Amino acid sequence: MGNLRAVFLILLSAIFLPLCVSTPINYDTAGIPDDSTRVRVGGGVQGFKGKYTMSICGYSSTTEYSAGAVRGDVQISHGIGRVVEMGVQGGASAGGIVESDSGTGQTGKTDPFLQADLSPYFKVGLPSESFRFSFKLAPQVLLYYRSPNGALVPSAYADLLFGYGSPEWITTGFRFSMIHGVGGMLSLHRGRTTFSFMALFWPGDEDSYLSVSAGIGFSIR
Repeated sequence: MGNLRAVFLILLSAIFLPLCVSTPINYDTAGIPDDSTRVRVGGGVQGFKGKYTMSICGYSSTTEYSAGAVRGDVQISHGIGRVVEMGVQGGASAGGIVESDSGTGQTGKTDPFLQADLSPYFKVGLPSESFRFSFKLAPQVLLYYRSPNGALVPSAYADLLFGYGSPEWITTGFRFSMIHGVGGMLSLHRGRTTFSFMALFWPGDEDSYLSVSAGIGFSIR
């Protein structure tokens, strides 16, 4: 019985919880280093807003929520011939979420949540001196806890990145995520420092989601 309950919670979480979980902030460049290893660290803030609908025995209830979190990321990568990059990145976030019933207008208390995630990734790109393009694919595992339950949620995302300048000083792109929807990214690079901005959305009548992120990252190698 305990195993069945655990499976149920995981499946339920895979449907509803990912709409309000944290997503990795992008500190990447479109350019891939030539046979060298990079280590990046970063921290930022994120805001979330959305709604989800649950239907049980013919009764539907729509819950609206808003949330905020602080997040930290670590990324280790190795480039090969400026064409292929392999790496791993991990992160952790902590925040609070407030839910309200759209039917009754009742608003609940702020619930804290914690999350940790790990993403090995593969990136392939086309190098040039002033313009670069790359595609990044990252399977993902999320460990999410919101009292009294936790869940292990599988996911994945893909980034299309476009870089300009030599050295690259601006990176733009798009993210496609299994659980966060689609959106755009913008990063500004100044030496070893990166300022990153990102917005993702999941459109829908019954379930919708919007998140915005801002962070600062540092290349320590």
